[in-house]
Amino acid sequence: MISVALKCIAKFMAKPAFAHIHGNGGSINNFIIRFLISQKNTKCIIADSRAQGKSKDDGDSLSYEMMADDYGALLSALKVDSAFVIGWSDVHRRIVASYPSS
Repeated sequence: MISVALKCIAKFMAKPAFAHIHGNGGSINNFIIRFLISQKNTKCIIADSRAQGKSKDDGDSLSYEMMADDYGALLSALKVDSAFVIGWSDVHRRIVASYPSS
């Protein structure tokens, strides 16, 4: 199992949870305003994707599947059983396909 360190900001209030996923070359900063506005009444999660923003770059291969698995592991570690996924990356599509019950 490969682990990766993701830079993440999470604020937990009431449900529902919203996971914000930036596009290629983006960062947490793409959603920071939305995060600050919505954190008052929802669970908000924003994270820099693998090898982007302030997340660790191991220099190994990179795929949408790996990035989707990273987010799945992040949500699991944060004990988030379901979330609305917001973003414009192909990663968010992969997460929805890989974790449909979440």
